Amino acid sequence: MARRTKAEAEQTRHAVLDAAERLFHAKGVSATSLGDIAAAAGVTRGAIYWHFRDKVDVFNAMMERVTLPLEELVHAAVSKTEGHALAGLRAVVQATMQRIQNDEQVRHVFDITRNRAAYVAEMQPVHARLTRTRDAFIAHTQKALEREAQAQNTPLLLPLEQAALVLHTQVDGMIHLWLMTPAAFDLPSVGIAAFDVAVRGLGLRPQAL
Repeated sequence: MARRTKAEAEQTRHAVLDAAERLFHAKGVSATSLGDIAAAAGVTRGAIYWHFRDKVDVFNAMMERVTLPLEELVHAAVSKTEGHALAGLRAVVQATMQRIQNDEQVRHVFDITRNRAAYVAEMQPVHARLTRTRDAFIAHTQKALEREAQAQNTPLLLPLEQAALVLHTQVDGMIHLWLMTPAAFDLPSVGIAAFDVAVRGLGLRPQAL
């Protein structure tokens, strides 16, 4: 019985997150209340409070079930790829773009965090979380660029910190542009071509796994 209760609790949690994702995407985060989420999930507000402190906690959990696995992939790619670390980062960037284009849940979460969440006072913890994620990606990119420049015995054409910002801006900008106009281009192919152009602009040869 206890095992079934635990399973049911987990099912409720997923139902709440699924409902929140749908409503945040359809209405925006500010216009969605916990009552709206409870009604859409078919649960009580009390059931939501059993799992989450508030709407920000719901938002973070919804975001992290998509973004945490991607963050772990970036870390693993930079940490474990021997020699050409940039090739590992490139592969993760391309795989992420493919998931954004082909996986509705991933696409919705990226769209919500970029286009449907006003980062007012109540959402500052979310903004801080996104800032940490961005900073971690830039740090991993710096590490990959530094190792790649050493492997190719080629100096970067920009200081390391600026070079990492260039790549981050290229990746994030392509994702943002595609989310605004999904029919305009194929994100994985155009996005990774733009990534390679940016790498060449930094003085390196793009490397693929």
